[in-house]
Amino acid sequence: MAKKFEIDQPKKFEISNPKKFEINPRSPIEKDIQDGLANIRNLGPQKPMGYLPIDTLKSYYRSSPEKEIELAKQNGYKYLIAEHAPIGFQGALYIFDEKSLQDVLDASKEILLKYDWPTNADSFVSQVSQRWFLDNPEILVVIQKALGDYNG
Repeated sequence: MAKKFEIDQPKKFEISNPKKFEINPRSPIEKDIQDGLANIRNLGPQKPMGYLPIDTLKSYYRSSPEKEIELAKQNGYKYLIAEHAPIGFQGALYIFDEKSLQDVLDASKEILLKYDWPTNADSFVSQVSQRWFLDNPEILVVIQKALGDYNG
């Protein structure tokens, strides 16, 4: 049988020197977060476009679409919010450097036209957000170049 405990007086707990939670910028987790956010923040000729699932952006990366859109605008980037992503998650934020992406698309124009894909940056990002053809190696190469994931 369990014993019954009673407390005559409520205890008060006071913290005499409250400590503020601080993020250590050198921690492995913080480095991982910054590396992940670089996917949509550090764009240019080597990586014209990036995306992150919105849920991941909020829960893991401790950010929001609004904050990232504001940063994108400050850097001269454009953005697209896709409510449904073609690769298994609900919603994604695409951010792109229009000039750098257009350079990739111009260099790949024949391939894009061959498969009836858009040749301008805004439309290309919209198309990628709606349908991602992993079974088409030529289009996949263009997408990989746009995402900075292609070494060829």
